[in-house]
Amino acid sequence: MPGTFNGVPIAGSADIVYESRHLPRAAVDLRLGRNIVKTDGGFGKKGDRLNLNITAPDLSRFGFGLAGSLNVRGHLSGDLDGGIRTFETDLSGTARNLHIGKAADIRSLDFTLKGSPDTSRPMRADIKGGRLSLSGGAAVVDTAGLTLEGTGAQHRIRTHAAMTLDGKPFKLDLDASGGINRELTRWKGSIGILDIGGAFNLKLQNRMTLEAGAERLAASAANWQAMGGSLNLQHFSWDRKTGISAKGGARGLHIAELHNFFKPPFEHNLVLNGDWDVAYGHNARGYLNISRQSGDAVLPGGQALGLNAFSLKTRFQNDRIGILLDGGARFGRINADLGIGNAFGGNMANTPLGGRITASLPDLGALKPFLPAAAQNITGSLNASAQIGGRVSSPSVNAAVNGSSNYGKINGNITVGQSRSFDTAPLGGRLNLTVADAEVFRNFLPVGQTVKGSLNAAVTLGGSIADPHLGGSINGDKLYYRNQTQGIILDNGSLRSHIAGRKWVIDSLKFRHEGTAELSGTVSMENSVPDVDIGAVFDKYRILSRPNRRLTVSGNTRLRYSPQKGISVTGMIKTDQGCSVRKILDAVRRRRCRRIGRSQERGGGIAPRQYEPDFRPQ
Repeated sequence: MPGTFNGVPIAGSADIVYESRHLPRAAVDLRLGRNIVKTDGGFGKKGDRLNLNITAPDLSRFGFGLAGSLNVRGHLSGDLDGGIRTFETDLSGTARNLHIGKAADIRSLDFTLKGSPDTSRPMRADIKGGRLSLSGGAAVVDTAGLTLEGTGAQHRIRTHAAMTLDGKPFKLDLDASGGINRELTRWKGSIGILDIGGAFNLKLQNRMTLEAGAERLAASAANWQAMGGSLNLQHFSWDRKTGISAKGGARGLHIAELHNFFKPPFEHNLVLNGDWDVAYGHNARGYLNISRQSGDAVLPGGQALGLNAFSLKTRFQNDRIGILLDGGARFGRINADLGIGNAFGGNMANTPLGGRITASLPDLGALKPFLPAAAQNITGSLNASAQIGGRVSSPSVNAAVNGSSNYGKINGNITVGQSRSFDTAPLGGRLNLTVADAEVFRNFLPVGQTVKGSLNAAVTLGGSIADPHLGGSINGDKLYYRNQTQGIILDNGSLRSHIAGRKWVIDSLKFRHEGTAELSGTVSMENSVPDVDIGAVFDKYRILSRPNRRLTVSGNTRLRYSPQKGISVTGMIKTDQGCSVRKILDAVRRRRCRRIGRSQERGGGIAPRQYEPDFRPQ
């Protein structure tokens, strides 16, 4: 009966009969506004033919997120009792500004489809489209065309497309000839043109044969232009029962072309070579090699790595993967010899891991671009080696470090135990640091200041990677500090201290210069926040020593500092002796100094005076 739907008239009729998997009659005449849907005929028995005629210039009236226009004409036929090979489709149509909810937007589409699962019957397809957007714009096909002619058993496919995937442009050109077997499980034929361009470049250089199905995939020898270089595939095959086998080589691959899919955290212009011969079924055998042809990497901060060598050799044999790595740059060299056992047929994360990694920096001067101006005179070398064990997901490390520079020496070992995560892996080891003469750090001090003496540290490591616990000692001898501008001098010093977790405990920092000055206390870095508590005791210590100014003090003081409470200083310092000598142009005038605080007997006691310097000429 006539009525309205979505604001437009709706009218029509339907005469549909269904009998036991057979549709002997399906006569439909539906009109919704300007849209017309007509069917007649039947479907399901030999000789049946279901005719379709859809003229829908305004699909929005149907709702369901539809919009645009669609026109389809043709027929469907098939015998359900005779099997799928009796089915046949012959349809043609157009679509303009077609919108299907969030699934697709199609500006223009023209198609003709004729074919059957019976591979002996004629097959024809002609599809042309423009501006097809799928999945909300993640894939946009600007232009596309496909033609297919022949039969299922022998046909030719020609297709071209220009598209954008995830914002990256691609072009495709394909020309192939072949056929499908009667069981519809395998396509076999040859490919004359396969050209992918845009964000990724791959172009076939010779005709190749291809067999593709659910049980087997095989390709003949083929040469390709790929990623600015060449790719030679001698053979490739995959079989569901026997596994995969591939052999080939690559030259001059510009890895930067992969940045459209994955971009590393550093810039580079690396060009790589490679070759492989691999077979993998229930086990694996063969090799995979990768080497640098040219190019370099740029580290964060704009410094070139100076890469001069890189090779990775991988061997597959006896259920084991062997890995040899060799890399060289202007900073040094790294080598690795690793093995992964029981690598196939199980959980890779739990497979045993073993081997050795070595690294060397023969000239620490190569690090100057990363060091402050005060350290530009650095010289020396650093070497490290590590034994690797454990499992792939939880390796263990036992590393040895040995280095020497103009600033000092370092040696020791570091261990990392197995754990479910890297952060919780147990940390251990010991590092020894030696500074023969602290004067090498003079460039780090302001002009007019001098430091001398030897320092030795023996640091033990504990805890975990995320929460390390430090121990050990830091000691020094013959320590000397002088501030020429202020006249401050700390001489003949010795340091005895130790580390307790995140706390540096100064047991004694003592100087001797016509008296003594001794400091003790702690510097804590709990939660990365400094907390300082230092006490000092002076006993007739000459703290100022200039030709025209001398000062000797006694007493004690205590300094505390924390970000929350700021700085506080308590205690009392008294002056034992002070003097001032001014240069007099008259050579006759002699230097005089005034003794202050000299012991005076008063009732048998000693009464020291407080420091009251008098620098007036007398």
